[in-house]
Amino acid sequence: MSKIFLLEDDELIGTQIKIVLERAGHTVSWLKEGIEASEQLKLFDFDLIILDRAVPGINGLDVLKNYRMNAGSAPVLILTALSSPIDTSLGLDAGADDYLGKPFSLIELEARVRALLRRRPQLAHEVLKCDSLTLDTRTCRFYKGSREVFLLPKEFALMEFFMRHPGFVFSAEEILEKVWSNESESSEHAVQQCILRLRKKLEDEGDDAGAARLLVTVKGLGYKLVAKS
Repeated sequence: MSKIFLLEDDELIGTQIKIVLERAGHTVSWLKEGIEASEQLKLFDFDLIILDRAVPGINGLDVLKNYRMNAGSAPVLILTALSSPIDTSLGLDAGADDYLGKPFSLIELEARVRALLRRRPQLAHEVLKCDSLTLDTRTCRFYKGSREVFLLPKEFALMEFFMRHPGFVFSAEEILEKVWSNESESSEHAVQQCILRLRKKLEDEGDDAGAARLLVTVKGLGYKLVAKS
């Protein structure tokens, strides 16, 4: 399973890409606006990035340039209706690894994704540690002590976000912006339910309060991970 980032403002195209890639076993984080995309790429690591060129905010090429300027090394596939030789050259010069013109076949998109993932640089695993918690961003595995805890994609993304910012308090609105963003199921209730599921999964037998001490609700402010980095 690979973690793929998608920037695409067209609802139909984005939905189709997300469905196809998730059916192939990948985890897809989908945004529709360029500025949010640049911020998201600073917070999380991805195995592959797919960028539509013409999106609101800043365009996909500027998102790509910002990503490369911040030492981002994941392979990048540009999607665009601008597919002339000059446009393709601009995309590749900006740091793209591949360029796919619209309209395109989803079968071809899958093939391009497979090819890019095969030749992606073999980076060292980034392992986040906070107190008894360990999260491997490459293998998407999470542990409490020696016990592996199975997390759903959104639970994993939320835990990764907390572990990158231990001790910081985030409101439900901030968490939605950083982890859920424009997804249709986003709501403060979704954040609350995800945190409740995480707490339940982190509970040790005979120690129901253990998870509550890790993921703390700060009354009137939000939530934080209480752990030593």
